[in-house]
Amino acid sequence: MTVEVEHVASPTADARTLIEELDGELSGQYPPEQRHGFSVDRVFQPDVRFFVARLDGDAVGCGGVAFDDGFAEVKRMYVRPRARGRQVADAILARLETEARESFLTRLRDTAQDAFLEAYFESVASARARNTALLDFFLIEKAAYEVAYEAANRPAWLPIPLNGLARLAERILRVGSRAAS
Repeated sequence: MTVEVEHVASPTADARTLIEELDGELSGQYPPEQRHGFSVDRVFQPDVRFFVARLDGDAVGCGGVAFDDGFAEVKRMYVRPRARGRQVADAILARLETEARESFLTRLRDTAQDAFLEAYFESVASARARNTALLDFFLIEKAAYEVAYEAANRPAWLPIPLNGLARLAERILRVGSRAAS
């Protein structure tokens, strides 16, 4: 019995049914004014990633993670009663944690790169065209990191950073040959 957790980008029949079952369970325990779960439409917005868990192919659970201003929050977590105690909830939470971590790291990397470039260009504003060596070094280091990461984790994606590194090298060599002439 294998639990598979898949990303669901639109409100499938399984997703709708699981959310309806969750709402049904909550309505028996809480009055309407104490239920604040996302609607099906709200779950499928760009700031939410929603997943359906399957046990031997059967949809048995769901959960989402909503992102807001640097925070991630679990949303619409549910496991059908017959699947409880079979590590379905653990599998969903592990996937939600991974999504949150990856989103955070991507945002952190983008923010750090933007801050670096802004500070760099601010410090060399008058001589920007002549002082690209530091930026080139930073980009080479970043591309080398991506090559190592993809080689270790997703070898099929290795051509992406290698192509970026090749384009960067071509540009540096082109600029260098013009400066030498």
